[in-house]
Amino acid sequence: MAVVGPKGNLMLMVSGEGNKEVIDACITAALAFYPKDIFRHDPVPMSPEKNKKRIDSPLRYPGKLAIDPDGKRLFISDSNHHRIVITDLDGKFIDTIGTGRIGLADGGYDEAQFFRLQGLALHKGNLYVADAENHALRVVDTKAKTVRTLAGNGTQGRDYKGGKGGREQPISTPWDVLVEDDQVFIAMAGTHQIWSYDMKKKIAKNYSGNGSEQNLNRTDRLLAAWAQPSGLTVGNGELFVADSESSTVRAINLASGATRTIAGGENDKPRNLFAFGDTDGVGEKARMQHVLGVQWWAKENKVIVADTYNHRLKLLNPKTGEVRRWVGSGKPGLRDGNGLDAQLSEPSGFVLDPKAKRLFVADTNNHVIRVVDLESHEVGTLKLTGVPAAGEPVAPRSLRLADLPGTPTIRTEPLRLSKGKDNVLTLHLTLPAGHHFTEEAGSRWQVIADDKSPIRIDETKAAGALKENATIRIPVTLRDGANGGLVRVEAIAYFCEDDGPCQVSGVLFEVPIALAQMSGKPVGLKHTFSSQIAKFGIPIDPH
Repeated sequence: MAVVGPKGNLMLMVSGEGNKEVIDACITAALAFYPKDIFRHDPVPMSPEKNKKRIDSPLRYPGKLAIDPDGKRLFISDSNHHRIVITDLDGKFIDTIGTGRIGLADGGYDEAQFFRLQGLALHKGNLYVADAENHALRVVDTKAKTVRTLAGNGTQGRDYKGGKGGREQPISTPWDVLVEDDQVFIAMAGTHQIWSYDMKKKIAKNYSGNGSEQNLNRTDRLLAAWAQPSGLTVGNGELFVADSESSTVRAINLASGATRTIAGGENDKPRNLFAFGDTDGVGEKARMQHVLGVQWWAKENKVIVADTYNHRLKLLNPKTGEVRRWVGSGKPGLRDGNGLDAQLSEPSGFVLDPKAKRLFVADTNNHVIRVVDLESHEVGTLKLTGVPAAGEPVAPRSLRLADLPGTPTIRTEPLRLSKGKDNVLTLHLTLPAGHHFTEEAGSRWQVIADDKSPIRIDETKAAGALKENATIRIPVTLRDGANGGLVRVEAIAYFCEDDGPCQVSGVLFEVPIALAQMSGKPVGLKHTFSSQIAKFGIPIDPH
């Protein structure tokens, strides 16, 4: 990431993750140092993704795939629709797993919820799922048609060792899964590690990586370092890893635990995450960019590589380290054809059919599934039929929305609830005179309620956008067995003075819940956001 000054001067360049503080300090210093009239206020010439022409497809950014041993079902992680789509190998719809709403909920196919899921692995009727933005490992019983959470609690963890299971074990952005020897290997992109889940002991723990972001190899797998591992496959006793941030394909010897970089990157500079390109070659002379998927091809003793940012599929010989272009012209697009004449757009994952005659490819930025004939190299597009349109995902509630310095906390009168009867909170938030909401900045409100909350609330009515002078009605119901407690409602507002500076400000309401014979009057939550930037808000550039 680069910070460019108002004169076009390069002020800061950083790579990797965890740089918020230094970037924030650089911007703060620049705003204080430079005269205000030196800053440009004309719009940046960018075209938002949502304004681009969409391809007619029932999928949205499909990430990974799985197939059953009999070849009768294809499982598609329909990532930005937060669901799993099941079809036959001709694309005919069979079923969906998940409601399509964002959340971490177990239950039947029509109850379960995911959040931008990625990797899939089918093993003995169980489909293991890397539920990436839920930071969870899930499992689908495809016979009982139920979903369970094996590890993770919906929030990003910072545990680098593990040793627990269920929701007591936090994990971080799992991107792919693979089953081998009664354990589920997990490409733990968020902590730059490879983890494993023991099916018998039901615990998840680190398998390889010290947590630093590097292309670093060691004979001891725990001392190695990875750079956002995102794809897994097994062949000839090795666990092959798409190490996306180092733009390499690497491997762990499953017997000795030793790690190695097979192709791409620079072994003598493990911290260099900029050794990328699009060049055929052997070992370090080969160049790829942000590889996201790997697939062992036993017939050829090679690894198929999703060279994602080069919009290609490549073949890797793990013995010699040779990488060569195989499918895709290198330019993003949706075009069928033979081998290098075809066009893909950021392919991310794939799976071989049981007879290894076809390769199904999640062509992510094209929102489709492609099919490669492994003999002729002809590339086609899977025609999906009968797949239902996805429902409205509904933005997830944050752990904390308005967690800002100086956020006022307002304690209200009690909301009186009787069993089985609804009551209402009315939320009315206004801006000071002469101010307006910043367009599309995301001013929002939400009810903070978890499993311990005394109320039940419809997820579709538990959060929403803020609009000027609007009164929001929030219906709530007493949870079974609850006798009282506290409910929190919070909001964050991005607003600007007319032709003046902008700021962000928040508010938190605490509403006592009281048990009554009959529900009382609605409780009003009213607040006017302060325009005192130094006291309540954080200044931001008005443009």
